[in-house]
Amino acid sequence: MGTLRIDFGNAEIKVFNEAVAAGSFSISADAAQQAKRQYDLMLSELARVRQTFKSATHFSGFGGFRSAQELQDGFVGKAIVGMAVIDQLTDVVRQIQVAYLRAGKQFAEADQIDAARLKQLTTAAVDAGGLQ
Repeated sequence: MGTLRIDFGNAEIKVFNEAVAAGSFSISADAAQQAKRQYDLMLSELARVRQTFKSATHFSGFGGFRSAQELQDGFVGKAIVGMAVIDQLTDVVRQIQVAYLRAGKQFAEADQIDAARLKQLTTAAVDAGGLQ
């Protein structure tokens, strides 16, 4: 099974980032911080959901029958896919968060979050075969 990729509005996010970079969209520093806090709440919830998926990869007690093992493998597979989707959504949320911070001229904080985002993407790419 290939990697599931979901479009969470990638084209719209690109347009938003371009508008911010061009200076055609800007907000106050306070509004940027408010947006960041809202996205931080979303990121916290996504991390909680991801942990739930991760814990679902360690189920046991399905028994020794072949059909039981297949059922267990199916649940683990769905949990791994769920984690991958959460990872994609987390990346999108961070991209939007960075754009809002840049729109509010909070460049240092935006760059810090973006660097952490890119590091996470690199780590995920290296660990693609295993659970993160």
